[in-house]
Amino acid sequence: KQTEYVVRASSRTALTSVKREYDDFVLLRAKIMERLPGACVPPVPHKKRLGSSTKSEFIQKRMHLLEFFLQAIVDNPFSRCDTAFEVFINSPEPYAKALKAAVQSGAGASTEGQRMWRKALDEATVAEDAGALLDELSREIDVMLKSLVQVKDAAKAHSAASRKYGEAA
Repeated sequence: KQTEYVVRASSRTALTSVKREYDDFVLLRAKIMERLPGACVPPVPHKKRLGSSTKSEFIQKRMHLLEFFLQAIVDNPFSRCDTAFEVFINSPEPYAKALKAAVQSGAGASTEGQRMWRKALDEATVAEDAGALLDELSREIDVMLKSLVQVKDAAKAHSAASRKYGEAA
């Protein structure tokens, strides 16, 4: 049986909660990369457990990394406006099924995120904007690295607390 992750999202008008499996995150990443070619989309964590962590530790670590992945999608104005992401966080249906229905209904056609992405690409000139783009990318990477350090520190603290709890019992 696949592990289900509860994805909660809030906006000014609604609070949603959906269940997603690991493969749904992989599909979301693939769709965003397909729909926004050249966009910086972080990877999803590994599917299989590496090292000697327990299943519970592995799932906790993966959950934090998937949260980081989704936050990066939300932080990107292009991907957060894309139908693939909107279906991911709003549809209670299994993701692949909901995405297919959205595409068939025409909702998956050119989205606001894609239109914004194309406009940004059209307006950008490599010679003039390369330095600015690299600076922006560097800032985004710094934010991602800081987030990863926070996740790592939280995992260490959680692990230490778990060990202390186990010793006290």
